[in-house]
Amino acid sequence: MKKTLAVISATGLLSIGLIAGSATAANATLGACPSSYFCGWFDLTYTGNGPYGSAGDMFYIGLVPNDQITSVYNHGVSSNIRAYADANYTGSSLFVGRGSAIADLRNYSFNDVITSFQWV
Repeated sequence: MKKTLAVISATGLLSIGLIAGSATAANATLGACPSSYFCGWFDLTYTGNGPYGSAGDMFYIGLVPNDQITSVYNHGVSSNIRAYADANYTGSSLFVGRGSAIADLRNYSFNDVITSFQWV
């Protein structure tokens, strides 16, 4: 059975970010993600190795970040993201709205799961 998860609004995510750490620290690390990119980090609250990202679809994110992403940010300018557990945009998926950030993918049962993503 295919499982799809939805992400709450960017405003709601800011509240989650404030619980996990200071907004200033989160904003500083989110700033490392270039405009028009979807980025991921190995650790909570946009820290650790990263950001790993792309402005285009990724049918396979690569050996190093594969199944190691714990926090994400959609810094896209016009599109949302659907991240997938498996290569070639298959398996369970997670929707990340434009401008949304998730400081802890464990809250969505998607920690260390992302293998591919596409702009939708």
